[in-house]
Formats: sequence, C-alpha cells, structure tokens
Amino acid sequence: MNPFDFRGPEFLLYYAVLGVVVVAIVWYRRRARGSSGLSSEKLADPYEIACLRGGPKEAVRVATCALLDRGLLRAEETTIVAVRPDAAHLVGKPIERALMKECSKTREVTEVMSAPPVAAAASELEEKLIRRGLLAAPEGRIAALVGMVLMAAVALIKIVIAFGRGRYNVLYLVVFAGVFLVVLWWIAEWRQTLRGLRTLGDFRTLFGGSRAKAYTVGRHAPDLALLTAVFGLAAAWNHTRSGEFRKLFPSSANEKGKVTSYGTNCSTTWSSCGSSFGGSSCSSSGGSSCGGGGCGGGCGGCGGS
Repeated sequence: MNPFDFRGPEFLLYYAVLGVVVVAIVWYRRRARGSSGLSSEKLADPYEIACLRGGPKEAVRVATCALLDRGLLRAEETTIVAVRPDAAHLVGKPIERALMKECSKTREVTEVMSAPPVAAAASELEEKLIRRGLLAAPEGRIAALVGMVLMAAVALIKIVIAFGRGRYNVLYLVVFAGVFLVVLWWIAEWRQTLRGLRTLGDFRTLFGGSRAKAYTVGRHAPDLALLTAVFGLAAAWNHTRSGEFRKLFPSSANEKGKVTSYGTNCSTTWSSCGSSFGGSSCSSSGGSSCGGGGCGGGCGGCGGS
C-alpha cells in the first residue's frame, strides 16, 4: 500500500513512526555507536580532555595558557612569543611543539591558532578521540543530514499530493516535519559519544564534590592544564596570570566552565567553587551519572542544571 494514499490522520501516524525510527537510527550512529565497552587506554593528556570538551581550538587555548604558565611563552596584549627561538625542544607534546615553533617570533594569538601546523596537531587529538569512541565520527553527522532530507522529502511529497487533490489541511504535517528536522539537527550538532559524556562527567565529579575547596592557582601550578581542560579557562580566573589569559582569549576566559553530561549542560562557577588537585594524571572509564549535590559534584551543587 502506498503511504502517500493514506488519509490525513493515518499519514500523520505513519510519518510519526517513520520519524521516530529515523531519529533512533541517527541517535545510535551519532551518540551510541562505538561507545560500548571500556577504553583500554587511560585518558590522562589534558589536551585530549580539552579537545573532548570543547574541540581542537579549545585544546590549543589550554596548551597556550599552560605554556605561558610554565614561562615558555610570553604574552603582551594579544600577541605571544617564545622566550627563546629554539624553545620547541623544551616541550614534548606535538601540540606544544607546534605552538612553540609558530611563536619563534611575536605573532597575534589568532594567527597562531589558525596556523596549519597547530591546527594539524589539534586535529590529531580529535581523530584519536574518535578512534577511541569518545567523539562521534563524522559519519554520524552525515546520517543526520540524510535523515533530515528524508523527512523533509516525505513531507513535501505528501503536501504536493494533497494540494493536487484540493486538500490544504497540512498544518499538522508541517509541524511534525519541523519538529523532526529540529531534533535531527540537534543530534547532528552533538560531538561526544555516550562514553565521551561519561568520561567528562567522571572528570568533573573527580575534581569536584569532596575535593572542591577554595583554591587559588599560583604561578607555575602543575595542575593548571588539567584544571582548564576539565572546566575551561574560566576555572583559572584567579590565577596570577589570569589577566594575560583574559586578554588573549576574552570569550573563553569570561565564560563559566561547562561540561556537557548526558545531554545536560552543567556548569561550575569558579567564583565560589574551586578544586584542589592531587595529581595531573587520572583516568576515566566508568559510568558516573550526572547527579548528586555538593560544590561541583554531578549536575547539582555549584551551577548544576
């Protein structure tokens, strides 16, 4: 039976079922695929954590601030430069080496962030996270776009047929199509898989809750990179060099640190909550849920929503 010959209520039911199936398939490919099981490798690199939370450019921002804190870069207003031209050999991580090489002479921070070697090093972090099942593969977005085209095409064909038969009561179909298109677009914008969300939630819980204390980050703080990787640059608002961070990255430094967990945006306001760290290397593979109270624990407490 041709579904386009269904009467209005029957076609709406058919369209709703089709939409739910399409959304479920796209959700699986975008969020759940590759998330089963546990990663055998511990996630301990702060730049990988930053990339997982905010993308490749966020990893570059965190690395830049970490190098400034370690005294390997020097900032003046919106420009940065290495303390010595051959300072690249003083660092070990690819993204740090790329930054140091690009900063052999004074340059605007925006130019450095968009430099091909720096962008390539940051993209490698993202690709690694995709392979480990923490970030959604690009194919998931393609599936979402295909789903949007399918739902729009089915609705449009039915509307054309209805108009040809002199029937113009298509408002409900237009509303249904709009809802499914918005939902599919929303899913297409997701970055992390379920495992990635759990990992971010675990880090946030690990460095919040019972460990959250008033914490002032001092110069050359060993945990600055990890702190900003988990919560964003706003987590270092009281760092001794926070003025430099704010001038270099004003939009990031003025935002509240956010961690997306299980589809909920959870934020930690560091004007009243801080974190005391015991080490810069940690792992996360469990299934900590987004709940609980306290200062920064779960989604409750300080800024949880």
